[in-house]
Amino acid sequence: LHQASDFQFRSAQLALERIYALGYRRFGWAINPGVNERLEHAWTAAFLEFGRRRAGDGVQCRLLESETKPEMLRRFCKAEKPDVLIGALEVRTWWETCRSGRERNLPAFATTDLRQPDGTVAGLWENYPHVGAVGVDLIVAQHLRNERGIPRYRKHMLLNAEWRDGASCPRRHS
Repeated sequence: LHQASDFQFRSAQLALERIYALGYRRFGWAINPGVNERLEHAWTAAFLEFGRRRAGDGVQCRLLESETKPEMLRRFCKAEKPDVLIGALEVRTWWETCRSGRERNLPAFATTDLRQPDGTVAGLWENYPHVGAVGVDLIVAQHLRNERGIPRYRKHMLLNAEWRDGASCPRRHS
């Protein structure tokens, strides 16, 4: 069937370039291996490419590809000392818990899965209602062309996420 989804690779590039523009140079990305596999390694590919491309600009990229459990995240941040940590919901939960407990030396945070773009957390807004509407458009267009069943040539619409600034990842002053 036809498919509509977020363009994960391009969305990750957007987030990394925006965070870079905010003044961050030590990037940490925490991703669960199962999620990485499901996304066909798009996020990690974009992250590693960004690190290679920006290495001459003083950028350092550290990847944690493991179960994103609190102790793993704590060890990763202590060892790698990122200026900013990027991750999904479970990483955000850990970060917010540490922040509310007034933990010191906590990096800034940006999420790959912004559910409420309310300005408190920075990250990628994938706009799920829009993705769903594009999916419905694909089905309706197939129906209007009087095509039935599984399409011979499948369409996959890749939609760019939007970056939303938030207090969790403020501009750095040099």
